[in-house]
Amino acid sequence: MFALGAGMLALGMRGDASGFWEDRPFLTNVFSSLTAAMFGIPIALAVLQQIAAAQASHAAGVRQRDAATKLLEGMVHQIGNGFPELLSVGELIGLIDALGRMVRSDENRSEYRARTMELLDRWADAFSRPRYDHSIAALVKAGEQLSVIRAVAMENGFSWSGAIPADVTPPLDSAGINDWRRRAFPGPRQGSGWNEDEPRWEGLAEARECARRVQEYHTSIHNAWYLLRR
Repeated sequence: MFALGAGMLALGMRGDASGFWEDRPFLTNVFSSLTAAMFGIPIALAVLQQIAAAQASHAAGVRQRDAATKLLEGMVHQIGNGFPELLSVGELIGLIDALGRMVRSDENRSEYRARTMELLDRWADAFSRPRYDHSIAALVKAGEQLSVIRAVAMENGFSWSGAIPADVTPPLDSAGINDWRRRAFPGPRQGSGWNEDEPRWEGLAEARECARRVQEYHTSIHNAWYLLRR
């Protein structure tokens, strides 16, 4: 259309020079309108196409943001149902740190034993196997979907994509998160319990890392949900 427009413009200018259009007002208007259309229509189509593409991109971004927000809302619900509260996790980390700072001696053996038993009891209460495992299973699926949405959002340059954590892999399941006790208490078991007198620090350090992971995951998912729903 640009080529036709250029040809018609050249013909019109030549007609002006020769006086061809002087006694043809209607034909002049028709020809000049067609010439202008040859230039105007492609430009208008290009502009409209850009507007339509921008609107489609915005609509897709809104849909994906809504989907991510709903996924995060469900993940927050699962965390609330199966995970211990952040305060409880922080207290568990504090107990582990306190055990690590204690100097074991005959004088404080009873206190050390009491704190170890408190840690084991509170850990068992915090990570209730059925509820916790159910939440982890649901969070694995939701995290996979959320990762796909984040990848697409990043590829399309959506500004909100940075609100979604890069790593949405949930913590270990109950078997993994409780495995530290086997390394903390490698000695023979006393009946159905653990030999809680001498827990090894490497096992306690592993428990601390597991608790930290739960704490960080809990916080990052809640923060992402808060940012996206604003």
